[in-house]
Amino acid sequence: MLELPTELVQQILGNLAHDKPTLMSTSLASPTFRDICQQMLFKEIKFTSAVFCDQILPGAKLLPILKGSPRIVSYIQSVSISDGHIIRQNYRPVAASRLANDSDFAGVLNLLSLQGRVKDISLSNLRWSKLPSTTRKAISVLCRSRSIQTASIESSPFQLTGLFGQSLKNLKISLSVSESCSPLAGSPLEKASPPSQLQSLYISLCNFRGQPKLTKVVDFLLNPAAMIELHGLRDLYINRGSMTGEGSDTYHPDAVKRLLSACGSSLETFTFEAEGNPIQQVALDLSPLTNLRKICIGWSDTGIMRGFTQIIEAVPLETPLEIVHMYHAAMKPCDPVDHIAESWTNLDKACARLHEHGHLAKVLFNSSMHYATTLVTEDARDAIANALPRLRRLEILDIDISVEADLD
Repeated sequence: MLELPTELVQQILGNLAHDKPTLMSTSLASPTFRDICQQMLFKEIKFTSAVFCDQILPGAKLLPILKGSPRIVSYIQSVSISDGHIIRQNYRPVAASRLANDSDFAGVLNLLSLQGRVKDISLSNLRWSKLPSTTRKAISVLCRSRSIQTASIESSPFQLTGLFGQSLKNLKISLSVSESCSPLAGSPLEKASPPSQLQSLYISLCNFRGQPKLTKVVDFLLNPAAMIELHGLRDLYINRGSMTGEGSDTYHPDAVKRLLSACGSSLETFTFEAEGNPIQQVALDLSPLTNLRKICIGWSDTGIMRGFTQIIEAVPLETPLEIVHMYHAAMKPCDPVDHIAESWTNLDKACARLHEHGHLAKVLFNSSMHYATTLVTEDARDAIANALPRLRRLEILDIDISVEADLD
């Protein structure tokens, strides 16, 4: 039988990357196929709630496989650990932990830590205080592995961000369910040392009752005890989602300012998305961000243009800002431009100044309109272009208005 080069076999079998049943069957054809197929099958391991729905304990199922075929451990580069969504009985949350019943789960994680090949890890819906101490320790050790570069904390105690070691470069914190974001009472963390050297940070918050607000998250990140270094951060993304239930707004200008100040001259991209109009009253000072190259602001209230204009006006000419990106979540045909005409004029002047005397090369405006005709979207595009005549003349303005459901 003619033997094909390994690289060619990898390319051919790569077409089956999303067809796991076929990959499993193909892996039985030959030792060469087996190794290549297993590398794709075990590259990413997900311990999700779907597994528990079948009453299968993932540790009990996977541990014998990994012990019987140790090479498989070296194939695993991404691990997702989820304790499942909060169960509710009579409209009350039941904070039970499915992982707590899996006595072999810690053993699986310990094998992954010893191999040291996992680059990405995701922790979601973890009831940390409900987990056995052996499982908590195994997760902590895996998070501190020198191979971990990207981590995600979703609907779990945000203090888990303090677990990661120096190799961590990209961190995502996404909190949307209050019951699973409680503090780590009774189960303190073993902090990593030396500190994580982050390059990108993504923070997404929704305002639920009891929800940790941005201030609390920022306080933790800036606490030296958390062992998280932000001074080398290049990309910062903050998303303040919809406000649900009781409680105050999750947006706090002072928290954003302190976070930007901690990043300092290393920050190159700053993205802020919010429903409503959170920065109309308080403009952020971007002057400390001396290496800022792109700023992106998303909103759902046209009135935010005033606050956004103040931000751009305060950018020093020596800042190497190249791209200004404005994103309006859902523009309506009735959204006027005239009532904030002064803000549009000032924005036009500020961006033109940064282009003619600074480094600005592109101004992007994106939005979407629901159930609008092509004529309506063209009118909206023309209205925005007419409100920014200098940018249009300089040919650095790019307007894109999409239609969710075209009536034409």
